[in-house]
Amino acid sequence: MPLQFFLYFYSQVLEIVETAWQNELCAPEVLQHQTDMLELMLGQVAHMEENMKDLDKNDFRFIVHQMELERIRYVMASYLRCRLQKIETYTRHILNEEEAREVAEKRLSPEEFKYAQEFADNVEQYFQQVALQYMPNMQRAEAEQRIVRPNLMSHVFIKANMDGNFKSAVISLKFK
Repeated sequence: MPLQFFLYFYSQVLEIVETAWQNELCAPEVLQHQTDMLELMLGQVAHMEENMKDLDKNDFRFIVHQMELERIRYVMASYLRCRLQKIETYTRHILNEEEAREVAEKRLSPEEFKYAQEFADNVEQYFQQVALQYMPNMQRAEAEQRIVRPNLMSHVFIKANMDGNFKSAVISLKFK
C-alpha cells in the first residue's frame, strides 16, 4: 500500500473519529456508534507503534509520534467513556428506543446493547432488593415513571467548516 494512501486513509479515519467524539460529547442522547472506525483507528495505532520501534527513543520524531498516539488514545477513550456514561444514565430509555428501531438505524453496537441490558437487569434487581420490596404495590408498578430520559431540548452547538459543510452536527434531535 502506498504511503500517500496510508496517510490519507489515516487522516480520514482520524477525522471521522474526532467528529464522532465531538458530536457524542455535545449531543444529549446516544448517537450512531462508530465501532468500525474505532477498530480501524486501533489498527492504525498498532501499525504506528510497530513503525516507532525502529526509531531512537531520543529522536524528536519518536517524541512527536508518541504524543500523537497518546492524543488519539485519549480521543478514543473519551468517546467510549461518554457513550458508556450515557448508556448508564439513560439505560431503560435507550433500550426502549433501540427495540423500536430498524436494524440499520440501531445506535448501539451489539456489545453496547448487551452491556446496557445486563446493566439494566442488575440495576432493576438491586432496586427490587433494596427498595421496591418495601413499597406499597401501587408504587411498584410505576416502572415507566422511573425511566430517566435525556433532555432533548438542551442546547447543541454546531461548528461550520470553511467550505460550508457542518463538521459537528447532531442529526437526530427530536423536539416534543
